[in-house]
Amino acid sequence: MHHLLIFHSITMSQLVLQAGCIQTTLIILMCVTSTFLTALSLSAIATNGTIQAGGPYYVISRNLGVEIGGALGLLFYLGTTIASSMYVLGAIEAIQTGFDLSDKFTFDTQVMALALMFLIASIVSVGVKYVNMGAFIFLGVVLVSVFCLTLGVSLFAADVFDGKLSNDYRIFGDNINSNYTEDPDTKQIPNFFSLLALFYPSVTGIMAGSNRSSVLSSPGKSIPTGTIGAIMTTTLIYISVVWLFGSFVSNEALKADKLIVTAVTFPHELIVKIGIIMSSIGAALQCVAGAPRLLAAIAMDETIPFLRPFMPASPTAEPKRAVWLTWFIASLPTLAGNLDFITPIITMFFLLMYAGCNISCFFLSIVKTPNFRPTFKYFHWSTSLFGFIWCIGLALVISWYTAIVAISLCVILYGYIKSQGAVRDWGDVTQGFLYNVASYTLTALEDSD
Repeated sequence: MHHLLIFHSITMSQLVLQAGCIQTTLIILMCVTSTFLTALSLSAIATNGTIQAGGPYYVISRNLGVEIGGALGLLFYLGTTIASSMYVLGAIEAIQTGFDLSDKFTFDTQVMALALMFLIASIVSVGVKYVNMGAFIFLGVVLVSVFCLTLGVSLFAADVFDGKLSNDYRIFGDNINSNYTEDPDTKQIPNFFSLLALFYPSVTGIMAGSNRSSVLSSPGKSIPTGTIGAIMTTTLIYISVVWLFGSFVSNEALKADKLIVTAVTFPHELIVKIGIIMSSIGAALQCVAGAPRLLAAIAMDETIPFLRPFMPASPTAEPKRAVWLTWFIASLPTLAGNLDFITPIITMFFLLMYAGCNISCFFLSIVKTPNFRPTFKYFHWSTSLFGFIWCIGLALVISWYTAIVAISLCVILYGYIKSQGAVRDWGDVTQGFLYNVASYTLTALEDSD
């Protein structure tokens, strides 16, 4: 839900302004395809057994081995950490734009972002229970904001409510097709694939259920239902709002105001302005609370020596050292002061993790390991294989050089973990493959006799 309001407030206007309704819908569907296919794989794994601490890292490390699991787990940790930077910058942008606080002093965006990031890390270091307690408040504000925003633009489209916009801005069909122009902030002309990278973080919340599966009463039912239901619902809302704004608000209006969604909020723009800020801060809190626990799970497997200082005293202890490492790493990207420079990196790390989950499920199914018997009836090995290919393909078309850098980093981490001689008897697919080869060979010999 945090992603939903952030998309409406910050990303949607830029996408519709540049790409138009048709291409924006295509962007949404391309991104959702990757998360939907990955959700099918996650659902299969969730119905096969509980996913322990570490979520997607646990899935990959126990199925593809410690080397690939550790490498992709670290990249996913970095992606989640840097995502918090994006949300903090989103909150600051909403504060500056919504309350006319831009350019008050030199590097004001960076200073405000660093201060907010420190505050978030301080809250998380006290205890994640406080983050969970505040989550209901953030969720309530976000739900009200999304409702008021959607109601306002619907009334504007029906010529019943103008909000802060003049009647001249109500032009039907002004944003159906693309209109790529120079972005005043980056001084660059975006293209279809750069906007694809900008939007992708809006669909990256699908791992939330798997990360908490160990505390769910019925993960085999909750994860498939909750994850797939959330993907379908948010996709419908995304596309509906894109066509409402794109069809009835002029291109000039979208260009004039990045937070144009607040101008048509019913009954008052302040509702969504506050909602955007709280949504962004809430999403950042979840990232800063989740990333250290992922790092702690990797460290506790003791396969990566340099992570040993970040092991918590016990599995239930707060990983405070990991929290402050996360704060330090997340603070660095905020110095860029712009979302457009951060989103491609986040996108690559998430896509690689999703690709890893899909290929894990594919191998488990193909090798036919005895312990892989998911009860999720909509799973098939072909969807996992297609999901893997789709995620890698998306990474390459979005930015082939950034994808190559991310893959190269994964290979380097794999080589490092391999060189440490970490061996764990987790029964990964390699053992299943060798078992099948041995079984086939013995059967062939028996038949020849």
